[in-house]
Parts: sequence; structure tokens; C-alpha cells
Amino acid sequence: MLQAGFKRLRDFFLVSSDRTAAMDGARGLAVLIVFLSHSSGRQQALTPFLQFQGIGHIGVYLFFVLSGYLLADHLFHEHAVKGNISIKKFLIRRCCRILPLYYFVLTAVIIYQECTGNIHKNYLHINDGWTGYFKHLLFYKGDGLFWTLPAEFVFYFLLPFVVLLVIRYEVKAIIWMLGVMICYFIWFLLVTFQFLPAAYAPKLVNISHQGQFLDVFLCGILAAWIARTHTFKNFLLDNRHHFDQLGLITLGTLLTASCILVSYKFLGFNRPAFAFRWLSLPIGLAFALVITSINANGKVKSFFQNAILRFMGIVGFSWYLTHFLVFQVVNTFPLQPGVKLVLSFITCAVMSSMLFICIEKPFIQLGKQLTK
Repeated sequence: MLQAGFKRLRDFFLVSSDRTAAMDGARGLAVLIVFLSHSSGRQQALTPFLQFQGIGHIGVYLFFVLSGYLLADHLFHEHAVKGNISIKKFLIRRCCRILPLYYFVLTAVIIYQECTGNIHKNYLHINDGWTGYFKHLLFYKGDGLFWTLPAEFVFYFLLPFVVLLVIRYEVKAIIWMLGVMICYFIWFLLVTFQFLPAAYAPKLVNISHQGQFLDVFLCGILAAWIARTHTFKNFLLDNRHHFDQLGLITLGTLLTASCILVSYKFLGFNRPAFAFRWLSLPIGLAFALVITSINANGKVKSFFQNAILRFMGIVGFSWYLTHFLVFQVVNTFPLQPGVKLVLSFITCAVMSSMLFICIEKPFIQLGKQLTK
């Protein structure tokens, strides 16, 4: 019954009939990973030995790869059908998709801070008052949870040009892209582990991390290009089952390793290899393989088509931007951690649904109207 209920909600929230169910589910898994990581870090967990604090980056990597894949695939398709790519239309659609809800949440946070004088560093917050607020509006700054948005927007400006290079030069462009990914990843590791000073961090905007994970986004473009090649399509016809099994094993291994190596107090483990979370390029490539294996129409695709994951993926942006607020409110009640977690999950589902209906979906439709 619960599954059927989520299915009805999912069908109502679908932006268009041609959205790929499995891609929604993959986005939902990314949201779920981040949600579990952040809930454990804020005294909300089902049991003391099932804590997921620390694995949030793994979910962000999955989202970044998926974002690169879907956006690049759309542009590859647009070029194949129309013979060109409209960068203007691409950016209009991205702005209509991201800006309205992001600006709404930012404005609510800064008004709350200015009216109460309270800045909750463990939840949604903006440093430096109105100056910091305007920097957030311009995607130059990203405090706390907001750090992913500037990283994404920088990539949005780069993506169409990378896709055009791949279309024109194909294999040569892919080789160059692989070189950039490797160099960027090495550069990021050198700064992260203090072999280079922080001033040399590979980022263009003021976020809390030492890089913007360009290598992870590029993994998505790489996967989108591979999935469209005749070589891959022929390979998939001959090895569909084996490729699906490889994707399933990769996904299971990556999630298990993340929980054991990175999480705080997961099944008796206590972060035996916390640095695993910084292996952005290998993790990004693994997720690229998983996403590509959806094309095999096997168990990976079936897993991501789960109605609950799909629902979380569709309302995922609202869920991501509001779950800290939910944690903050729920934590004011004298409840057991497990009860708080369940209450937060239900509240996030309701709040994200309302925001999707009232803000996200209308502006998504507006973006489509403006780019017809």
C-alpha cells in the first residue's frame, strides 16, 4: 500500500512523460545517502550502530555524475536532431530549474538570521550577513549545505562547450578530457592532504571544500558520450546481462565500502579509512559505470525504478534544500533518535512535495515555454 501511495504521488509529480524512471531513482538514491549522512550527524539514527555520518559526499558524487550525464545526453540529442546546440536555451532552462527555489530558501534563511540574530552553523546558515547573501545569489559563495550550488553552476557554464568539443573532435576530445580529469583529481588530492597550500585549491568560488569536483562532473559527460557510441551499443547487445551484473556489483560494493570505511559507528566500524570519501575520480567513474549500466535494462534499472526512490528523486532538489530545516525543528522535540529520523523523513516528503508543486514545477514549465 505504501509503495502504491508513493507511485501515485510520483505520477502526479512527473515533470514530463518521457522522463526516465531509473534516472529519477538514481537521483533519489543520491538524496537518500545525503539525508542519512546528515541525519546521523544531527542526533537522528535508527540505532547507535547504524550511523551514516560522513557518506554524504558519496551521494553528492552520484548526483554530480548523474547531472553531467543527463545534461550532456540532452545536448548530444539536441545536436543530433537539430544539428546545433542552443547555449542560451540551455542556460535559461537551468536558471528556471535552480534559481527560484534556491533564492527562496536563501532569502528565508537570511531574513530569519537578521530577525533573530541566530546563526546555526550545524544547519542552514549564511555567513557575513547581507554581503554573504548577495555572494550566494551570484553563486560565488556557498556556506554549509549551499556549497553544491556554486559548484554546479560553474559546471553549467562549462558543459555546453565541453559537449561541443566532444562532438567536433570525438576521441581526441575524450582523451584530453580524461587528462583534465586525472590532473584535476591529483591537484585536488595534493591540496586536500596538504602537499600544496590551501591557496592552490582547484576552485573558482568560495566554498568550504578544497575543490569543485570538476572531475566528477566530467565523468557524467564521459558516460553520456560512451552510451551514444555505436561500439557501446553493439557491446551492450552482446553482453547485456554481464554488463548489468557488473553495474550491480559496482553499486553494491561502492555503497558497502562507503558505509564501512567512511561512516561513524556503522555496524561496529568507526571510519577505518575516512579518506576514501576524497577519492572523487574513482568513485565518479564507478558511478558513471552504474548509470551507463541502466541501458542494459536489467537489475540495475529495476533497482532504480523503485517508486520511493523515484519520488525522492523527483522532489530531490526541494528535499536537499529543506532537510536541514526539518532536522532543526524536529530536534526541538524530546523524542528518541529513531523516532526523530522517521518524523524527519515524513516531514521532508511533505515539505519537498509542497515546494515542488508551488515553486519548482511552475518554473520548470516556464523554462520550457521560454525555450520553445
